[in-house]
This record gives sequence, C-alpha cells and structure tokens, in this order.
Amino acid sequence: MHFNNETVEFLLRNYLELKAVNSNRFLLIENAQNSIKSNEIKEKYNTVALKLNMLENAINCLSEIEIKVIEKRCLNNLTWKQVTSFVGYSERQCKNIKKKALKNLSE
Repeated sequence: MHFNNETVEFLLRNYLELKAVNSNRFLLIENAQNSIKSNEIKEKYNTVALKLNMLENAINCLSEIEIKVIEKRCLNNLTWKQVTSFVGYSERQCKNIKKKALKNLSE
C-alpha cells in the first residue's frame, strides 16, 4: 500500500491519536458488539491499525536525523527555526531531509 505525501503527513500529525485508538481497540469493539455498526467499527479499526503498523514499519527505516526532523516538525508542530535548533542543521537542509523522508514513507 502506497501513500501520497499528504496522507503521510496526516498520519504523522495524528500518530499519537492513532496509537490511542489502537490501544483502546478492545474497548471500542467490546462496546460495539451488540451494535449494528459493530462490523463497521471493526473494519475502521482494522484499517487504522494496518495504516499505523505500516507507518511504524516505514518510520523504522528512516535515519535518525530524518526521524528527528519528522518528529519535531510533524508531531510536535515546531517551526522550522525551532527544528533547526534541535537538530543543528540549516532550515534548507531540514526541509530537504523532511522532503526525502516523506518520499521514503510514501513509497
């Protein structure tokens, strides 16, 4: 399954929420078992869990600097100036690192 850059950025921005949904899956499914929408909820959960698993696997293939830039920019919503102070690279280098990482994640 391939993702476009916008999907990857969305998943990264919502990574913590997706992990929370993943960790609460049993509660959601248990509460929905008697519901008509139970299968729909299970299907949505399975889709989110699959995407989360794929994203985690893809993140594990990134370099340490790519992970830091993605984490600071996408997960922590830091400005480029703040990102550069954390990683010690120029803004242009950080943008290129993020672009390369997103390309690798979308493949």
